[in-house]
Amino acid sequence: VEVVPAAGVLRLRYRPKHGVRDAAMLAALLSRAVVSGVPRSELVATKEQPQACYEGVEADIEKLIREGRAVAIERPDTRDRVLFAPTAAKQAPAGLRAAWAAVEVPRGDDLQAALVQRKLLSKEELEVRRARKAAAIKAREEAKRAAKPKRERVGSRKITNTHLDLGK
Repeated sequence: VEVVPAAGVLRLRYRPKHGVRDAAMLAALLSRAVVSGVPRSELVATKEQPQACYEGVEADIEKLIREGRAVAIERPDTRDRVLFAPTAAKQAPAGLRAAWAAVEVPRGDDLQAALVQRKLLSKEELEVRRARKAAAIKAREEAKRAAKPKRERVGSRKITNTHLDLGK
């Protein structure tokens, strides 16, 4: 929201986040948003942003996607589509992809032994990592135990009906 000076009157004007006014500006915005992208919800009019962009922005977004000038990826957490500029990278040659897939990466203790053998990590660094991981697991377990409310055991008390005379 922007304050517009007027003669003795306070006027406010909505200022869109990206200021896109036509398809060319939309394409330029997406070409700059290679890394983080632009959420579709920031461009399309909603109740919160009634004037987020120009009319027909949705059709232009779909047109850019069809033409290959934009890529849309749906975020699983917000179910919102994020728009990116397509990358200019070409696909790697088949021989390189086959060589990459043929390399077997060791797992677990074998990976740690390979890292020590190739002097990428020392045994001391691995021990520090193990200790840190064990401490984090212990802290998580303690937090989980502390977060659970303790329940009172109902069946542990002896309940008798003292007002009943059972022939004593």
